[in-house]
Amino acid sequence: MIASWPYPHADGKSADEYALVFDRSRDARLLILPPLFEEANKLRHLLVEVMRRLDGAGIGSFLPDLPGCNESLQPLAQQTLASWRGAGVAAAAHFRASHVLAVRASAILPPPPACRAGAMPRHQEPAPCARCCVRA
Repeated sequence: MIASWPYPHADGKSADEYALVFDRSRDARLLILPPLFEEANKLRHLLVEVMRRLDGAGIGSFLPDLPGCNESLQPLAQQTLASWRGAGVAAAAHFRASHVLAVRASAILPPPPACRAGAMPRHQEPAPCARCCVRA
């Protein structure tokens, strides 16, 4: 199913971004941070198939469009690693992710566990955490 999630801008405003979701309000909730740029197009079908199988196994999954990528209306030229990391934080919080799968280049973007649990303030810069993330 297609859903939207609010991406907060640095100026305090927010914009809706799309996400593909398989959500049945389960405890296990996987946020999938897609690969960046052309790799996202090449791997999208694979990721959707993985999400279908996760759904069948009782795991909810969420594949957000990052700002400036896929169907996003945000200009790609205005995006930075910090803005994409912030988007990962916002998506994890919005979808209440219990786990993160970062694919290819997005492996530098996942929010740490404290952030996914809602304990990290939004203004704090997240850092990748190898203990908490599955990296592909």
